[in-house]
Amino acid sequence: MINYFKMKFLLLSILIVVVTSCTKQQIITTYTIDTKTNTQKIKNSYYKYNTIKIAYPKGINSMMGRNILFNYQNNQDAIYQNGIWSNSINRLIMSYIYHTIESSKLFRNTIDYSSYVKSDYLLESNVYKFYHKVRKDYSKAILSIRFNLIDMRSQKIVKSKQFDYQISTSSKDLTGYIEATQKAFNLLNIDLINWLKKS
Repeated sequence: MINYFKMKFLLLSILIVVVTSCTKQQIITTYTIDTKTNTQKIKNSYYKYNTIKIAYPKGINSMMGRNILFNYQNNQDAIYQNGIWSNSINRLIMSYIYHTIESSKLFRNTIDYSSYVKSDYLLESNVYKFYHKVRKDYSKAILSIRFNLIDMRSQKIVKSKQFDYQISTSSKDLTGYIEATQKAFNLLNIDLINWLKKS
């Protein structure tokens, strides 16, 4: 009888510990990158009769997941524990590029990498840097991405350009980084369209 009560007490104690630890877990917030709503519309584009396919962005595997990275003293990398991206960086960036180009009306049709439809052009992207850089005296959102526009008929690169952004954050925490990252992508929206529209 004593063993029964001891066992019951032990199980109840374990249950209380488990419930308490679960309630103390930190809340994880999910973030995304919003597509700029006022993308410039291009009339009489050089590519107005062409179709473009947006390739799946490439980058270092550790950087292309859902984790939000930050870099601090002595170039040490870490992951934010209280926030993640709503999808992998590859998919977020691909979606952003797709909607940016589609909204601009630069091309007659914009299709993503999963389509079997043949296109006149392919837009490749390589992400080199995408993280929060935090130092004692400053904090910046870092974004570095390179694009290659490829003519699918000739299989040659028409043009290539790398865009680099370092946007100061309003605070050194995750919220400040997310806000600055959105500003970087808003600039990318403008720069990408201006670059592509030049024949």
